[in-house]
Amino acid sequence: MDIYVVDRKEGAHLLLGLQSEVLCATVVSKYEVVVAGHLCADLIPFFSQEGTASLCEMVQPGKLNQVGPLQISTGGVVSNTGVALIKLGAETKLMGKVGQDQLGMAIIDHLRHYSTDVESMVQAGENTSYTIVLSPASTDRVFFHYPGCNATFTLDDIDETIVADARLMHFGYPTLMQAMYEDQGRGFIRLLQAVKEHKVTISLDLAMPAPDSAALQEDWTLILAQALPYVDVFLPSFEESLLLLQPGKYRRYLSLSTAEKEKMIKTLACELADQFVQFGASIVGIKCGVLGYHVQTNPVIDATKIGKGAPRDPASWSNRKLWCASYKADKFVSATGAGDCSIAGFLKGLLSGCNLEQTVNAACAVGAQNVRALDATSGVGTWSETLEMINEERQRFSIRLGEAWVYDPQGKVWVTD
Repeated sequence: MDIYVVDRKEGAHLLLGLQSEVLCATVVSKYEVVVAGHLCADLIPFFSQEGTASLCEMVQPGKLNQVGPLQISTGGVVSNTGVALIKLGAETKLMGKVGQDQLGMAIIDHLRHYSTDVESMVQAGENTSYTIVLSPASTDRVFFHYPGCNATFTLDDIDETIVADARLMHFGYPTLMQAMYEDQGRGFIRLLQAVKEHKVTISLDLAMPAPDSAALQEDWTLILAQALPYVDVFLPSFEESLLLLQPGKYRRYLSLSTAEKEKMIKTLACELADQFVQFGASIVGIKCGVLGYHVQTNPVIDATKIGKGAPRDPASWSNRKLWCASYKADKFVSATGAGDCSIAGFLKGLLSGCNLEQTVNAACAVGAQNVRALDATSGVGTWSETLEMINEERQRFSIRLGEAWVYDPQGKVWVTD
């Protein structure tokens, strides 16, 4: 029998011709997902896709560089993953902080298009966080970031009465939030513990801290070892993971060529994922850029531990290692927010009752949708479009893995024991 996933807004959709019937769990609460944590304004100048000099050539004292129009959009996990989930059809509550200033009001005005009661995020006497994003076609993105009121975000900024009724809470960027990472992550662990008491599934994402950040003075191996027993779905990037756990190897990684970096990713992503599972995370998905996602799961997925957002068939998610390649975008404009949007695809798949293969394919599909626009979420399509992308034979980036990996054409992933 073919699998159909029933979505409250979009009806039934055929998924990959799998072998049983899956129905989404009935959602009783108003919100299926809470997305909490980092929220900022993104200031993104447009760079021409042709003839763009490198950033090193542009950023020289006294030099005037001509750019295109300025895109002002919301950024951070609350906006990026949260709005992407809303566009994919998930009932989502946003929980972040902005100041009572012009940037804060601009963020609130934008988020009103997607969610209600966003005014509750305004904090008098605080300054709104912002990021200047330089994303020329010739190089990876460069960020100039001001933490603002994200630095003071604590458990008190989360409405536990709303969280308690949700199936899943996604939290983002403790690496950029001072009250989360200071004192060996004490405030961060307290927040996770409080949420987990409500049997809510917790997913977590990180962000790359600045090289001179106080966050890097903390022991992240210790912090994550304490945090991940409360985290059910951990979805960091390879670079973030390597920097925090193996900073020496990260410094070496920066000096490598593109081909050498890809080789290192394919080797170390498995090692990092294994460590995160050993720390206590049930499901780990490491974002690897054009190489897609490397996913590894706990030997036994315990639905009772994971809570209300657990996979429908935990046994089929248990003791898995797979790799899913990224899609080649039909149109590339900017990768701003691509990782955050891919997480929205992953979480939507999980909450819709999809199997692991379908879930990680959804993550890669939504990530590819993101790059069609300059800002973080305008390119994200519907859940129907996402499923169509997966069912079509769209071109993907090539992944050459070791002999232990075998391609599964039905699941459209590489698998290994």
